[in-house]
Amino acid sequence: MGNAGLFSGPIRNKKGPVVFSQMQRMKLKINDIPESGLTLTELFDPAGMDLQMEGLRFEAPVKVAATFFKESAAVVVNVSVAGDMQLVCGRCLEKYGHRYDSQYQFGYPIEDETFLDVTEDIRQEILLDYPMNPVCKEECRGLCPRCGKNLNEGACSCPPTGRK
Repeated sequence: MGNAGLFSGPIRNKKGPVVFSQMQRMKLKINDIPESGLTLTELFDPAGMDLQMEGLRFEAPVKVAATFFKESAAVVVNVSVAGDMQLVCGRCLEKYGHRYDSQYQFGYPIEDETFLDVTEDIRQEILLDYPMNPVCKEECRGLCPRCGKNLNEGACSCPPTGRK
């Protein structure tokens, strides 16, 4: 495992205002990056990163591997994120499993910076990757608009709508 530190990060309160709690960080000193690069691997708590939402949640810690390289006046970071998710199908409303596996690349100017923290950029990329309308399978038939029966389990007894 790497050496990410702890930081007080925001977590949403049900009443609206933001409260703070401990959140893991993927943060390092820029001077600690050797010429050959440096790889940090961490398991992040999805709730601590505020990644859980209704109908879309990671089932276990999210594995994040980040390789840092110094290139002239910048740091390039190649990131790999993997984890098992549980989603709710937008058609039939059934829960289903999904393997999340994505790669990202970030570039940061060094300037007068001493530390580099990529945690929030990783979090935002994961959120942007979430499906807008998750579907359990392409051939999902969804729910009957009249009685609500899951049509993947068989036909319902509602009369045909007459649409062609």
